[in-house]
Amino acid sequence: MKENDMSAFATATTVPQLKTELVRWKSVLVLTDLSASSKKALEYAAQIARQFGSTVHMLHAVAPIAVADYGANGPGLVVPEIEVAAEQEMRILAEGEALKGIEHTWDVQVGTVPMLVEEMTSKYRIDLIVCATHAPGALERLTFGSVAEWVARGSGSPCMLLGKEAVKRERPFEMKRVLFATALKADSLRSVQFAEGFAGAIGAELMVMHVVEKSGGSVEDVRERMSGLLWKDLVSAGVAVEHGDVVKGILRRAEQMKPDLIVMGLRQGPLAHHAPWAKVSEVLAQAKCPVLAVPEHFR
Repeated sequence: MKENDMSAFATATTVPQLKTELVRWKSVLVLTDLSASSKKALEYAAQIARQFGSTVHMLHAVAPIAVADYGANGPGLVVPEIEVAAEQEMRILAEGEALKGIEHTWDVQVGTVPMLVEEMTSKYRIDLIVCATHAPGALERLTFGSVAEWVARGSGSPCMLLGKEAVKRERPFEMKRVLFATALKADSLRSVQFAEGFAGAIGAELMVMHVVEKSGGSVEDVRERMSGLLWKDLVSAGVAVEHGDVVKGILRRAEQMKPDLIVMGLRQGPLAHHAPWAKVSEVLAQAKCPVLAVPEHFR
């Protein structure tokens, strides 16, 4: 294997600089618009709950309907039939096969997604949010736009997001291989800790990768920088290096490794600044597995 081979990898065995973050997902929030895609997200959440002994909380948000559409109800009111129909569907989901044997709650609330997620996070001390991101519906068209970005960046919780390719996945949900993409920056250390702790908690193979965008910097140089972030107990963690465009590099490695989950750190900042979210959303749009977005400062 050549020194500058972009597919080179190594096993990290160096002295740790950080302590692995202990992952305890005791409370999982599933956002659902009752579409087939969001039902797939519920299946993922249920598997996580079985793995970690979590309680699953399902939330369906009903947006207030403007008077222009339903003049008889007055401004900002919701047609009662919509709530009733949503409650019936949520009850069917709650009593379905996916949540058998799992402690769970469900709720249909009127309001915006940010407001309701804040309330649920505070009420249930949410550790993880799970949602599908491409199907339009009552979750204010939860696509690669403002709502999905707020859930990932504004909620303060790690978020497992399923894009349009991930929801097509038919084989049973397993968590045997985890790909963690790191920018190797000082503010990415929290997500490094989290990725290591998560893989260790579920006994998954962990591959840590970095994409070198500009010329220069040998594979060994990158390995050395990366190894300083790795915890010594995870000696099986592979280290991979790609070159060129970040999104293309992550997807290329994912195509080779076929991970069950891609983990990416999400730097904090004003929601008006979309750059940190852009790369996550591009990977999310094409990844054939869920993407776990980890804020650098989460609750």
